[in-house]
Amino acid sequence: MNTYSVFIAYLLWFLGGWGVLGLHRFYLGKFGTGFLWLFTLGLFGLGSTYDLFTLWYQVEQKNRMLELLRNASQKPRVTLIQAILMEAKKNRGRVTPNMILENYSFKYDEIQKELDNMVSRKLAALKMTRHNRTLVYYFPEYDPDELSDLEDIT
Repeated sequence: MNTYSVFIAYLLWFLGGWGVLGLHRFYLGKFGTGFLWLFTLGLFGLGSTYDLFTLWYQVEQKNRMLELLRNASQKPRVTLIQAILMEAKKNRGRVTPNMILENYSFKYDEIQKELDNMVSRKLAALKMTRHNRTLVYYFPEYDPDELSDLEDIT
């Protein structure tokens, strides 16, 4: 995926009859408006005049979109266990199913099942916060304060 050039976009705008043929829009992958410009002579000159002032921004937007797509395809996929442990590390050893749900694309039931499985394997403990009585799954290796605000569930 290459980036688009503002110079080439303006060159095509100029060579396309001051934008009325829509060549610059075809270049940016805007085929619908490219044909609209072609058949209406740049929306009767209004669209091509608009493009004269905004073409640099259209190119910038297209390049930004390409960068987002490039970055999205390079993001590593994480397993549910990795997601749980990353959240635990980020939140001083405390994790709720909703924390995972907000940041990852796992289903609530599978998150809950894995957290309960981790408790049964003694990898985590179910605790309650003192200040708002929220149930959390606690991973002690990620807590520098060592349970200062948590209590056991009785």
